[in-house]
Amino acid sequence: SLDAFTDLVLDLRERLAGRFPPEAEAVTLPEHGITARIGFKEVPWFGQGWQFNAPMKFELPEMKPISFPGTVATFDSVDFEAGMMFVEYSFELKRETNARVFFNTNENCRVFLDEEYVFGRECGRVAPSPHRVPINQAVDRMLGSGAHKLVAVIARPTMDKTIEWIIGVADRDDNDQWIPYVMK
Repeated sequence: SLDAFTDLVLDLRERLAGRFPPEAEAVTLPEHGITARIGFKEVPWFGQGWQFNAPMKFELPEMKPISFPGTVATFDSVDFEAGMMFVEYSFELKRETNARVFFNTNENCRVFLDEEYVFGRECGRVAPSPHRVPINQAVDRMLGSGAHKLVAVIARPTMDKTIEWIIGVADRDDNDQWIPYVMK
C-alpha cells in the first residue's frame, strides 16, 4: 500500500541519517565467449523455402572460426563476402532434453538443426527470450544427449548495417529456461 511504502522510505531516511550509501564495489562478470564458424557463398535455394517440395540442399561453404562475446552476436553486413552468410554453432546437451532451440534475428534467414531445415523467416521483430520468441525463430525438439549443430544462413541485407542475432537452447520441461553453457 502507499502507507507501507511511505513507512519504508521514512525508515530508510532515518537509517541513512543524511549520509549517502557507500559506493558499490565493481563486479566483473566472467568471460564466456562462444566460438562459431562462418562462411559465405551464393545459394540458389534460399528463396525456395516456402515452395512445396522445393528442398534446400544443406552444403556448407569453406568455414572459418570466429569468436563472439556470448549468445548475442553482431556482424557488419559490409563484411559479407557473398550474398549469404553461414553461421555454425555447436552445442552439447548433458542429457536427453525436450529442447527449444532458437535463432532470433530481424534478418532474412534459414536455419538448420543437425543438417535438417527447421525454420526460416523474412525479416521481423526480435524478442530474445525462449518463452516468447517470435514465430519462425525457434524449433521444439526432443534432442539426445551429446553434440548438436545449428547453422543459420543469413541473406545480406539490402543496405549496409550491423546485423544482430541471439542464439539459445532452452529446456521446455523447465518452464523454457535457458540451458547455460551449452554452446561450445
